[in-house]
Amino acid sequence: MLKLCRFRGHEYDGALDAQCPTCKRITDREFTRRWRRANPDLAQRSHLESYVKRDRAQLAERARQWALNNLERKRAHRRKNNQQRRAVKRDAPCEAVEAIVVWERDGGRCHVCSDEVSFYAMQIDHVVPLSRGGPHTYANVKAAHADCNNWKNGRLMEELH
Repeated sequence: MLKLCRFRGHEYDGALDAQCPTCKRITDREFTRRWRRANPDLAQRSHLESYVKRDRAQLAERARQWALNNLERKRAHRRKNNQQRRAVKRDAPCEAVEAIVVWERDGGRCHVCSDEVSFYAMQIDHVVPLSRGGPHTYANVKAAHADCNNWKNGRLMEELH
């Protein structure tokens, strides 16, 4: 049974809809375009959410491959974010501290034992620990061996001797 499409007025093979399937796709597309123009922030978020849902496994695999290929960058990124998060949590002043800048400034020497420390073995040590309200700034950080930093823990240098 042929029906008359109410959208464009042509005949189509009858279904329960008031529009033929082709016209329905066209009106749906037009509605979506108008909605996206009227709500650009929601449209972008909606698109991103659907992309993440659809490609979750592919995105996870890409992130895993990047992490395997960039171990040092991942380590530095994680360390920097962790220190910034801890400083912000305690309402302490915070700035982006780069480990290479601290290492070069300190001449590649551990401030606890004064021995030479390689960049890859170095940790950033807070002179006044974050746990005691010290800021995460260049003025409050120094290079240290991992063992020295762990031994110093949350204490000040004056308390060690």
